[in-house]
Amino acid sequence: MGQLVVNIGDLYYVPQNVTMLQFNENEHNDAVVPVGYYKTVKPTKVVVVKKRPNDIIEVFYNGQKWYVDQRNLYLLEKKCPS
Repeated sequence: MGQLVVNIGDLYYVPQNVTMLQFNENEHNDAVVPVGYYKTVKPTKVVVVKKRPNDIIEVFYNGQKWYVDQRNLYLLEKKCPS
């Protein structure tokens, strides 16, 4: 099975027991200093905001931006009606 193709704006879920991180960004928008984390207690829906180097994906969850490894993202199967 190939690597998941992550698209900005798509809805994904992160499984239970995955750590998502938050970072302070410098003036170049580089995430450099970890400032927070959240370990999922159940599968969690997220929206992809941006792709970062090294398969790190910026997602929007609970009103905040978080970073998660692409390996921990799973595309939601059901699509919203057009």
